[in-house]
Amino acid sequence: MLALLLAVATVQAQGELYISPGATLYTTGSSSILTLQNAKLTNNGSLTASDGTVLIKGNGMDAQSSINGTGATAFKNLTVDKTAHGVQLNQNINVSGDLTLTSGGLVLANGSVNFLNSGNLQSETAVNNVSGIGHFRRIATLNAPASANPGNLGAVLTSALNLSTTTIYRAYNNVSASSVGRSYDIRFAAPGTTTVTLYFTQAEFDAYNALSAADLPTNDSDATGKAALRIKRYSTLSNTGTFAENTYSGTPTVIDPDDSNIVWNAAMGRWELTFNVSASGGFFVYTGGCTAPTITTAAGSNSPICAGEVLNLSVTAAGTEPLSYTWSGTGTFTNGNTATPSVMNAATGNYTVTVTNTCGMIMSTAAVVVNTPDAPTGLLAITNSTCSACALSGGSIAIGTVSGTGGTLQYSTDGGTTWSSTLPTYNQAGPAQTIIASVLAANGCRSNTTAVGATIPGTC
Repeated sequence: MLALLLAVATVQAQGELYISPGATLYTTGSSSILTLQNAKLTNNGSLTASDGTVLIKGNGMDAQSSINGTGATAFKNLTVDKTAHGVQLNQNINVSGDLTLTSGGLVLANGSVNFLNSGNLQSETAVNNVSGIGHFRRIATLNAPASANPGNLGAVLTSALNLSTTTIYRAYNNVSASSVGRSYDIRFAAPGTTTVTLYFTQAEFDAYNALSAADLPTNDSDATGKAALRIKRYSTLSNTGTFAENTYSGTPTVIDPDDSNIVWNAAMGRWELTFNVSASGGFFVYTGGCTAPTITTAAGSNSPICAGEVLNLSVTAAGTEPLSYTWSGTGTFTNGNTATPSVMNAATGNYTVTVTNTCGMIMSTAAVVVNTPDAPTGLLAITNSTCSACALSGGSIAIGTVSGTGGTLQYSTDGGTTWSSTLPTYNQAGPAQTIIASVLAANGCRSNTTAVGATIPGTC
């Protein structure tokens, strides 16, 4: 193993400082400075800057002043002081002192910063800021904290309780219409009522507004944007450790901060959002302002149906949840307060749904056809059998005045279980027959039934 100890006041490197596998670079002495002038730091061995400062200077592109490699990288103090562009972080690092953004920003390229001991982020401004994809972490013991901002990560905590060991993550992921790209995850060992203030930049809000239907505030006087701002709190943990919103499971709790607690700090160039919590969680900012319902798929049904069949209705609507559904029309509704009710004893006509939420309503109508052939009319001509010389004789069934339109006239002698278009045969010896008739239409719909006659066979 090759070990290099730097204890001198200043060492400069240009191009690339490369630590090969098996090699170790140490810095010691509080006044020691390792300056990287437009130079990459690639650590595939071990970098232990237990004291002093690593200073990154120059004007090259972010990638030209990057921190890379697979080795363990630990800084006491890390300072970005570039006249143009910033520093790209391509690996995870530990910082036990200050990470200072004197001039230029820090671009997280799937690299993360773990602040040890009393590590802090310093001199962050709207210009000298953090972006990209990655996260910061800081662990602190908080007993009755008063405006504690561990690591200067922008999660300010106040509580009368001893929250004990508290882990704070400030994460960056791709912005989406679901939430702002910056988020926080705060885990209390002993959760209790806590006032939380989270910091965000206007640029982060603007990036979200470009994708969202409703805007977060664009300036301190934007009352509409403040009224729309909401915070989602997921009680579960990120299942990948990236802290992207889609890595949290479960339904979030929605927090609606008082508009007076949504404050633009002009001096610091940041938004400060204050609210109370009593539990740990991942916190995501979005617009939860009310959007009136809209119909995305008009009301429809399985019409045409036959009389007696179940009518199935449906509609698809969008808007701020919860949406409520109220249907009207003939018949008996099941699940009538949903988007997909069913109806018994439906009739031809209009079925209308009214979709509402707290900020509006909209209606949609489905035209329904229920096919019902006219029931037959008239009576059969029935001659009953008689007993003569101790023997039954006679008995017949004729069409009589029975008629039906709109389909095939059919008869049943078993209460409608079976049907035939042929007249029933008279049962001379009994038993008696009750005969009903109906019309079967070509579309398969059957009319209501009509009692058209009954046989009364004679007895001897």
